[in-house]
Amino acid sequence: MPVRQRQKIQKMLRKIKNLLCGGKKEPAQEKAFVYNTEGLKLLGSQLPQKTKPGRVRVFLRDVFNDFIIVLTLFASAGFLIESYIAKPYPFAAWLAFIPFAFGVLNIKSAGRSFFYGVGVGALTYMGILYWIMPTVYFGTDSKPLAFAAVSGLSVILSLQFGFFAWCCFYLRKIKSALPLLAACAWAAFEFLHQLLAYFTAAFPWFVLGYTQYANVNLIQISSFTGAYGISFLIALAGFCVAYAACGKMPKTARIAYLALPLVLLPVCFLAGENIFIKQTKLFEQNQQKFMAALMQPDTHQFMLEGYEEDVAYSIYHQSQMLKDKNVKLALWPESSYPGYFQEGEYYDFMTQLAQTYGAAQLTGSAYIKDGREYVSAGLFDERGLKEVYNKNKLVPFGEFLPLDKYFHSFYGRLGINAFTGAFEPGKDKGKLFTLNFDDGRGAQSVSLGPTICFESLFPVLWRAQARAGAKFFVNISNDGWFLDTAAAEQHLRVNIFRAAEARLPLLRSTNTGVSAWISPFGEVKYLSPRDKQDSAVLAFAYNPQAQPTFYSKHGDLFAVICLILTLSAWIYAAAFKAD
Repeated sequence: MPVRQRQKIQKMLRKIKNLLCGGKKEPAQEKAFVYNTEGLKLLGSQLPQKTKPGRVRVFLRDVFNDFIIVLTLFASAGFLIESYIAKPYPFAAWLAFIPFAFGVLNIKSAGRSFFYGVGVGALTYMGILYWIMPTVYFGTDSKPLAFAAVSGLSVILSLQFGFFAWCCFYLRKIKSALPLLAACAWAAFEFLHQLLAYFTAAFPWFVLGYTQYANVNLIQISSFTGAYGISFLIALAGFCVAYAACGKMPKTARIAYLALPLVLLPVCFLAGENIFIKQTKLFEQNQQKFMAALMQPDTHQFMLEGYEEDVAYSIYHQSQMLKDKNVKLALWPESSYPGYFQEGEYYDFMTQLAQTYGAAQLTGSAYIKDGREYVSAGLFDERGLKEVYNKNKLVPFGEFLPLDKYFHSFYGRLGINAFTGAFEPGKDKGKLFTLNFDDGRGAQSVSLGPTICFESLFPVLWRAQARAGAKFFVNISNDGWFLDTAAAEQHLRVNIFRAAEARLPLLRSTNTGVSAWISPFGEVKYLSPRDKQDSAVLAFAYNPQAQPTFYSKHGDLFAVICLILTLSAWIYAAAFKAD
């Protein structure tokens, strides 16, 4: 068949095929082009060429970037320390997360992010927990051991910062939601630290939200979210500012990130103020009062030096101020009197005080039951020891040695021992004392929740008491171990949050200060001086109709939601988001 005829037939078949397939046009025939290689080379040679930066330039750029990262590390730690010292600057906590977020956003690897976070955390804890060094030195007379204690603990606790920064390295792949996810991650890691501390022997001394203890309006949201809600806001504000400053985004998006904390913080502040006003009115309408005495004997040094007779005389002399004051409850601190509750002299002395002054005596000491020794609080009335609460959470290395069963010989070789004894933890979480008294209008009975010293760090214990029906809290402590450091003030701030979270008033008695009366809203109504014997008689007010708050009933629901969001976002970013 001639070639021309065959081409006509093929063309006709293509037209029929196109009609059957929907009338598509025949594709245009490809045209062949011949490229002039020499011409292209000549044209390309006239264009600007992209060259790699020299080694010296790359080195100097990396050094400068690392220098900026190191500056943000020190700036973050410095601001956090300033927000938590004896006389703090609470606003410094809001500034701290801006350089911290800047550093997290600009580090190039997950490993470096982790060590950057550890660096910030270690410096922060060294500055906050500096008081551990003189405390350990006082007990061991060993400067190396004292330095090892504070530095080792600081590094261990800094792992929270490290894992947070490591997590943020992946979360920043979800660009638009990064500030929100980073704030969730911080609250989640604080919550995980609290869980680890409760079930093991960790030390949850620092929570970012505690820095805002003096902002009464803002901390009212803790009755819904716990202290983690305040921590969330601080982290969110810092990451919004840092992300808007260094992220690549349109101008409108940058303004939105900067506006978010400027809108959210006033909303939370006004909401807290509204809660404060309404709940204050409700409390004042239903409140009842009785006379309570905060006894601060300042006998810690006498006890350390073995002057037990001086301790007994000092307490006896101080107790005389209860005369004719119509006091219904006298609150003595932990370790205020040498000996055990069961010992005849101690037992008789407290019983006699209750009989003489008509006031129940709540005090702290050691207690032996079934051959086991406990750190305890006891309530005495005119008939003797009425109720006992055994401390649930003991101080690691202070009241017990963690895993001593397995590391007994190791501790012995290093000369490590529990400073005050080897105690057993109590099992009575949610334990309440019942205070009975006559206020002139008839017999009254009120339930109170006792906690001891270190237990103020664990809100789960306080929530259990609030759910059990406590109408107010008491916390007894011996902060004399802290010497003249910021630890006593830091310890007080934790108690402020426990009162605000449960919306229940709190009486706190310490051996050397700081003793306090805290309102249901976190207001400090009375504060004792440091390192002085002090006796304060107060017209203490409580609400007999008080009900558990949302936080007391539902616990750390907000923190759990933050944890779920963080884990989900991390899995999505690590598994499905490309760099």
